[in-house]
Amino acid sequence: MLLAVTVASGFWGASYDDAYITYRYADRWADGHGLTFNDGESVLGTTAPGLALLLGAADRHAGIDPPDGGTLLAVASLALMALLLLSGPGAGSIRVATAVLFAAIAFTCRWNIEMFGAEAMPAAALGALGISLVLRGEHCSGGSLVGGGLALGLAAWLRLDLLAASALVGLLLWREGGWSMRRFPWPFALAAGTPPLLLVAILQRTFGSPVPATLAGKQSEMADASPYGLDQWHWLERAFPQGTLWILLALAAAGIAWTLRDRSRVFLALAGAVLVLEVFYRASGVPFAPWYHLALVNGLLALAAIGAVGLGGRLGRGLTHFSPGTATGWTALLIAFLLALPVWFPGVSWTATAWNGTPDPRTRLYGEVGDYLARHSARDARVAAVEIGALAYRADRSVLDLVGLVNPAIVSAREEDRLHAYFAAEAPDYIMDAPLFRRRFLDEMLDAPAIAGTYRPVARFFDPDYPADPVVLLTKAP
Repeated sequence: MLLAVTVASGFWGASYDDAYITYRYADRWADGHGLTFNDGESVLGTTAPGLALLLGAADRHAGIDPPDGGTLLAVASLALMALLLLSGPGAGSIRVATAVLFAAIAFTCRWNIEMFGAEAMPAAALGALGISLVLRGEHCSGGSLVGGGLALGLAAWLRLDLLAASALVGLLLWREGGWSMRRFPWPFALAAGTPPLLLVAILQRTFGSPVPATLAGKQSEMADASPYGLDQWHWLERAFPQGTLWILLALAAAGIAWTLRDRSRVFLALAGAVLVLEVFYRASGVPFAPWYHLALVNGLLALAAIGAVGLGGRLGRGLTHFSPGTATGWTALLIAFLLALPVWFPGVSWTATAWNGTPDPRTRLYGEVGDYLARHSARDARVAAVEIGALAYRADRSVLDLVGLVNPAIVSAREEDRLHAYFAAEAPDYIMDAPLFRRRFLDEMLDAPAIAGTYRPVARFFDPDYPADPVVLLTKAP
């Protein structure tokens, strides 16, 4: 608990840029503008509408701003994952040591902290809770079926992809009942299915479809995307650099062996759910995004903690005079933490360096652009940009999204080679010119004769951690 509070205080309200898209939906819903990103536009431009409603409700009824609510959910989610390890394999002392070790690594893991505010984190925690409640005993009681089903249903409310986990658990329960319709797990199915069905009904009524417009926008980026697995590996190396990733994977492999020996239905279901999600994201035709894989990352951390404690227990019995029946003496615990130290240290070092800051430089830089617009532009001004989250949240102005996440018409305009005409017709008051996206999105428009002479620089923004600056704000020439 102390570690959770400490990390939350050091990164309070910090998140990555895309999370601010959901935060803006939440903020506008709380202010009575409906589930919208721009005035008068009913577009589902977030993959986390359930989270937007939840954060919006917290804002409206408890005065918790969406970024603050995002931090609270992230910290609570990691704490819940650690608590679930208390019901994992081994004796009680092993479980406590595993939970403590996981918490130490997970709360300082760069990947986790940079993804504070992602809906995938509370969704993964609730999914793990639901699977644990349903499958942790030899026989499933009605209460565990309903409670676990509700947890999985709420996980799917936060991110509809988690329906795959509910379906997997439902099939497992039905198989154990001999595939008989008389033994179909109706209590579980109703509990797990009602929350996402309610969300789908809300989205269908509000937007005409539960499928986010972000899907087409992200699929349109695939032409310039790197190989999916390579991007995923590079992100793992960011969090665990200089060979520590291999130690993590070795400890996780030991954890898999330890857990398989326990023949845990919970472990098999959790592993199956993570694998289904990994396949789904690759098959959906979208580029890699780090928040998609929070379940995988924290699963690896949990397995590494199990592996380190298991190995520490075995070595400790051989190196000390502790009773052979005691899996973890002090020396065994010390060995476990020493084994995990190379995995833990990079996170501690990075956390200390990034403390009291915003890990994502885009959030800082685009937030500054948004603050400028909030001070110097008319309330009805519109700004065109590629990355729109922190910009729109801080500016509280309408945005023309050049990727198409909240403006799907621009995807069609790009595919039909009429982007210049579309942009000229929209005529935004400002353009955020980010050199990072010049080649992929901006050059085609900014170099067009009809546009090149229309806009002039009005402000420049710098950040030492941003990979390509200055970011230039352009405005219409008088």
